[in-house]
Amino acid sequence: MENPTIKVQMFGGFSISFEDKVVLNDEVRHKKEMSLLKIFLSNRKKCFTKNELIEILYKDSEIKDPVNALKVIIHRLRKMLIEAGLPGKEWIIFDKGRYCWNNIIPCEIDSENFEEILSEASKKDYPLEKRIELYKKAAELYKGDFLASSEIEDWIIFSSIRYQNLYINCIKTLYNLLSYLNEYEALLNILEKAINVLKYSEEIHIYYVKCLIKLKRFNEAREYFTTVTNLFFNELGMNVTQGFRELYLEISNEMAEKEYNIEDVVKILKQNDEPNAYYCNLLSFIENCKILLRATVRSKTNAHIISFTIMETQGAAKDEKEIIKYMKVLREIIGKNLRMGDIYTQVGQNRILIMILGAKLGNCYAIVERIKKEFHKMYKGKGLKIEGKILPARDFESIL
Repeated sequence: MENPTIKVQMFGGFSISFEDKVVLNDEVRHKKEMSLLKIFLSNRKKCFTKNELIEILYKDSEIKDPVNALKVIIHRLRKMLIEAGLPGKEWIIFDKGRYCWNNIIPCEIDSENFEEILSEASKKDYPLEKRIELYKKAAELYKGDFLASSEIEDWIIFSSIRYQNLYINCIKTLYNLLSYLNEYEALLNILEKAINVLKYSEEIHIYYVKCLIKLKRFNEAREYFTTVTNLFFNELGMNVTQGFRELYLEISNEMAEKEYNIEDVVKILKQNDEPNAYYCNLLSFIENCKILLRATVRSKTNAHIISFTIMETQGAAKDEKEIIKYMKVLREIIGKNLRMGDIYTQVGQNRILIMILGAKLGNCYAIVERIKKEFHKMYKGKGLKIEGKILPARDFESIL
């Protein structure tokens, strides 16, 4: 009778299942034993000397007797595996001065399967349909970062980056193959799952927008572009790259070629008919400023740019997450203090630009003071201040 197979999850967390039941995961308190178990399972075709294992486990620690400490951990790990109800007793073997995982016992590991399927899918002599199915199968296996819930260790970080790159390349290959077949609907489903796994991968977001463009779903593409831009601003405090921003121009060019009747135009305008000031991404802000500046030249209307920057007072350094939180509040304060015809955007991690039309310089100073007062009232004593500057709108490019 064949030994039953144990199943190991490495992507998106760590667990060992036997007979459809999870018997070990990261909730186990024995950290060193679990680290050693992950090392063996991640390298189960490799044997380790005592010194190699000690270097991995105790790299940044001072242990009086590391050899004896290693023996104790291995003994506890063997006991832990037996108590978990796994079949057999010799999971870890010692042979010729090296420790190894016992590969006689059947073991199915998602990260191993992932690499094996990718290797199979890369064979150019396979039919295109078979390669696509294999890449899809590999993509399904990747549930998140390698050993995502584990303690931070160098070998885990390096492996995580490697697997993430393999996954992104897998998605890229699927994009190229399915685009060749014009199967963009199927691609969207794959990319949606990929975005749930790696929501900060700009490359995957680019593929998603390009799919929407190919399907001529331009309004969705534009909305999604704004969503991703705001995601990077709000959660990472950073701008999207130039490559991603260029998609906006591509969407605009494609939309310009589409024929609209007057009813369609009115409907689109009503969708954006909000009573508050208009918040947009940086690229839209720049394009709007250029258009509005041309109009002010003809109408001789006043136009000013206000720049708000959140700054830390001396000795009050804030971490990145706090700054992002404060910026969100500042945007809300600015939004409710502006008029419907004003537009604003965020630049970088701690800066907001506003374009004010039809207001005199004195009124602009009043807006600045009103916003500063409201912000400082909310965050008095938090070690923060905001600085407001006013420039003629014609000089807006000089402050970007």
